[in-house]
Amino acid sequence: MKRFVKFNIFALIMTFILGTNVGATGIGSNIEVSENPPVGAETDGGVSTQGLGQPTKSHNLKNGSMPFSGVAQGSNLFTNKYFTGASNVSIEVHNTHKSTLKYKLYKKGRITAVETFTLKPGTSRISRRSVDSKGKYYIKFYAPSNFSGKVSR
Repeated sequence: MKRFVKFNIFALIMTFILGTNVGATGIGSNIEVSENPPVGAETDGGVSTQGLGQPTKSHNLKNGSMPFSGVAQGSNLFTNKYFTGASNVSIEVHNTHKSTLKYKLYKKGRITAVETFTLKPGTSRISRRSVDSKGKYYIKFYAPSNFSGKVSR
């Protein structure tokens, strides 16, 4: 009986640990987004994040659009690359989650968001915005989320 109780406790703990990470790191579900902001990006607290495996590259929109998609239950997601090279950008987002999706556009080096968006469940939005063509921008998606889209010029 003791062995059965120990096994059930172990199984419960493992289910909890694995269950909290599945939505944020599902294989094949996140495209060009991660839990880490691009290197050098300012976080909400004003601290620049540095670490192994974080993106250091930019995507020039003159070379084509930058697609992305992601799924997360408890983690915020960031585009894996900055986007740059256009003075006007089009941000297309499709919210396939049952909750409202909140996402923000940031410029590298700024603590506050350039713009904040909300998107109702099951809807899509294309937002056009004038930006600094030499600036580096990224998007932060707030959990819970299930989305896809692209940035283009």
